[in-house]
Amino acid sequence: MFTRLRTQYLLFFALAAILPVLVLGLVEVQMYERTLPQREQEVLQEQQQYADLFANNLRFTLVKVTDPLQALPAIQTLVTTQSSARRQVFVVDGEGRTLAHPILALVQRHQDLKKLSPVRAVAQGQRGTIDFIETLGGEDTLQLAAFTPVEGWGVVVVSLRSELLPGPFSNIQGFGLSLLLTALAAIGFAYWISERISQPLQNLSVQMQNLAFNEGPNLPEMPVGIFPLEVQVLIDSFRIMAERISAETAENRELLSNLTAENDKLELIFNAIADGVLVYRRAGQITTANPAFWKLIDREPDELDDWHTLPLRDILGEVIAPEATVLAKAIAGGPLTGLHRLKDENGQVRVLQFTAAPLRKGEALGGVAVLRDVTAQKENERLREDFVATLTHDLRTPLLAAVQTLNFALGEHYGPINEQQQQILAAVVESHTELLGLVDSLLTIYRYEAGQMRLRREFTEIASFAEQCLLELQPLAEARNLHLSLHTDGSELPKVAFDRQQLRRVVINLVDNALKFTPAGGKVEVNIVPNFRGIRFSVRDTGRGIPADRLVQIFSRFAQGSSYGGGSGLGLYLCRQVVEAHGGKIWAESKPQQGSAFHFTLPLGGKT
Repeated sequence: MFTRLRTQYLLFFALAAILPVLVLGLVEVQMYERTLPQREQEVLQEQQQYADLFANNLRFTLVKVTDPLQALPAIQTLVTTQSSARRQVFVVDGEGRTLAHPILALVQRHQDLKKLSPVRAVAQGQRGTIDFIETLGGEDTLQLAAFTPVEGWGVVVVSLRSELLPGPFSNIQGFGLSLLLTALAAIGFAYWISERISQPLQNLSVQMQNLAFNEGPNLPEMPVGIFPLEVQVLIDSFRIMAERISAETAENRELLSNLTAENDKLELIFNAIADGVLVYRRAGQITTANPAFWKLIDREPDELDDWHTLPLRDILGEVIAPEATVLAKAIAGGPLTGLHRLKDENGQVRVLQFTAAPLRKGEALGGVAVLRDVTAQKENERLREDFVATLTHDLRTPLLAAVQTLNFALGEHYGPINEQQQQILAAVVESHTELLGLVDSLLTIYRYEAGQMRLRREFTEIASFAEQCLLELQPLAEARNLHLSLHTDGSELPKVAFDRQQLRRVVINLVDNALKFTPAGGKVEVNIVPNFRGIRFSVRDTGRGIPADRLVQIFSRFAQGSSYGGGSGLGLYLCRQVVEAHGGKIWAESKPQQGSAFHFTLPLGGKT
């Protein structure tokens, strides 16, 4: 019985070692046949790239000579160096005759290669790839070729298909030897393991038979620990272990069921999110994406496996490199939000808002991004801004004409007017002038926001410039019984490059606001001091002040401080636009009933 058991062990272990090798061989054949078309296409594409590269080198060589025939020695050298045992590169003319070939004899007798399919195709000015059969040494061989026309000539790259796409058993001798050695090793191992297993079982069986027939153990001594009582203990231990495994299996099955249910919930939530969600690796491969993402980019999941191929553009419509997109920058720099344009196959351009963040486990493994279509929102913003710009521009012309006409009437160009008429006309001129200033402010703000405002910088002494601005407002200060003064720290202030007209609006606006909201008998001080970045310009008053929660908001469009009623809310917003366009910063400080201070900085230097 134990001889039969030993033989079974031998056969079992031998088959267990040999069968996987045979199965792997069959699997290799199946995989080879399944992937052969794709691999062949990849090889042809590689051949085409090689032919195009050689064609570019050939064009470059031809450019350097006046007569193309002068370049043939250099081309022959290039063909010889670029050809190998696996790949032949040669050049033919429009008639299919050999101009350069690794086999020099073909060149010397101008061998006509038009019988080859790729030569006929390239002679006709075609570019592409082909597989064809050529007889070599009396045997038909399958060849892979790529060809590219060049200046009436043609470049052909030919390779043996068997060299580039070897079969699964191309080294049959090595495979057979490996199979034989594996079988011998398996048989030897099977013999050794069968001896180690069958001998203790044989001793144990004999001992159990002796015990069953009440015979004392008179066989050779068994290995230590192999006794009937310990066998029973072993059986009981296996029974307990089986019960525990069964209980743990039930628990694991329940846990797996709960995990599956939670995973299904998360998948439902992921697929139901209205915004596009993309999870991608650091190299660009797409790990997973929800249906909303594929809908936003107008692609099917099997059409895109790497987001680098998406033709993303910047907000101005210019093509942007993958490393400059929000998706790539977020991996290196952390969470980031930005806008990109994407054109679908129908030519429709969408504006997508990308919010991306890195996925890290020690190092950045990839990223996750949320995409939202903001095309309609951006279009509405553009229409609104264009409407405001058009409206303000159309209002400016009649307002300017009305102010000029009223000034003519006030100057009695159309006839004499009495004092009461003068007062009425003066009031109308003042209101129209204020409205014209509001229109000008709106137009200027639109130009800044649209990036159409060009500053005319020139180096200017800031102190004399500020003094001229304050002279214009001095009558207004005297009329309101306010003290207006200009102060510097006594040091020589450097010249600063800025747009005089635009910065004048900032200074006039800040000082006018201080005069307007400072009670009679108060004072307004203008201070100019240099700092390590440039100069700081400050306007301080002794008015009622601004609440702390309004200090940041007052620089927003149409925002006002609680004590700044009656204005348009555009003045400080325009000041911020002008200062930031110069590369500076503007802010405010205030304490209730102790006055306010408005500061802005201008950097040194700049282009004139």
